[in-house]
Amino acid sequence: MSSRCHCSYETANGIKVEQSGNQKQITRDDAGHTARGKYSFTSPEGVFFETTWVADENGFQASGDHLPVAPPMPEHVVKMLADLRARGLL
Repeated sequence: MSSRCHCSYETANGIKVEQSGNQKQITRDDAGHTARGKYSFTSPEGVFFETTWVADENGFQASGDHLPVAPPMPEHVVKMLADLRARGLL
């Protein structure tokens, strides 16, 4: 089983898109797809934006300097998770 795709294009107003993907065997009987890509554009104010992304068994994950990020995890939560891992509960 091997199924791959790739496409890219640029629109007249400067939007650029690139994407590639593969079929992936998940279990003996089930297959899924993974994909990755990026797109970019310049806002009417002249600001350049680029987003890269991956979609796989972990869901859709996008990144770019303009995207919001979650605040850091509080120290007490970090400690609690470390304790749970050490006890084999996580």
